[in-house]
Amino acid sequence: MWFDEIMDDCKKGLEIASKNKGVFIPILVNAGINILFFICLFVITVIFFIRHGRDLENVFNNTNNFLVIILPIIIGGIAIYLFFTIVGVMIEVGSVNLYKIAAEGIKPRASYFFNGIKRYFFRVFGGTLLFHIILFVLSIPILVLLILYTFTVGILTAGWGLIFIGVLAGVYFNAWTIAVVVDDMGPLEAIGTSVKLGKKYFWGLFVLTLAALMISQYLVAAFGPLVSMIGGWFISGVILAYFKLVTLLVYKRKRHEVRI
Repeated sequence: MWFDEIMDDCKKGLEIASKNKGVFIPILVNAGINILFFICLFVITVIFFIRHGRDLENVFNNTNNFLVIILPIIIGGIAIYLFFTIVGVMIEVGSVNLYKIAAEGIKPRASYFFNGIKRYFFRVFGGTLLFHIILFVLSIPILVLLILYTFTVGILTAGWGLIFIGVLAGVYFNAWTIAVVVDDMGPLEAIGTSVKLGKKYFWGLFVLTLAALMISQYLVAAFGPLVSMIGGWFISGVILAYFKLVTLLVYKRKRHEVRI
């Protein structure tokens, strides 16, 4: 039964994580980077508004103000996007490589994390950009569908439909970075393999993805506002990392059935 297999993978993942707590260090580093970044962003924003606050009132009536204010905001937005995308991909590929090593019974070390980044960064970065470009191109139709959903079905489902859509996307796409690292695939082949795994093992991955989403969100809130604000990234990151490890175990067990 698929449920028994999932329980076995969850148990094995818990054993691996408890013996190799170092696999969670990148999550702590990522949380620290995020906190430091937003502190710097807050300081820069305050300074920016102190210097240019009055100019914002007539920004569109003055070409110089437009270049001085709007252009830096656009450049800053692109820089923030690239920063979080690059850092996110680095943490992802390095961490997945640590999970792979730990699942093979090898003690994780920092060198494995950096080797994962060195070997797989550009593949996962390229695949991530592809996803983002597709979402950008389809942004208007997606926005229209979300608005229609919100004012029709969303009123009755109280948002559960959006959660279902997010979980559904996770079922088919959560394993593609794992396929890149574990089987040394290119991004397109890895995405195809992940989709095939989702079709082949839908209910098992659905339960894992739903559990990861619900536990990571509601466990953080359960500790109260202060902990949620200060430690939310880390707590949520550890939970998602654990379920990523379990997904890797699922992939390793099923990959001979889904290689394309």
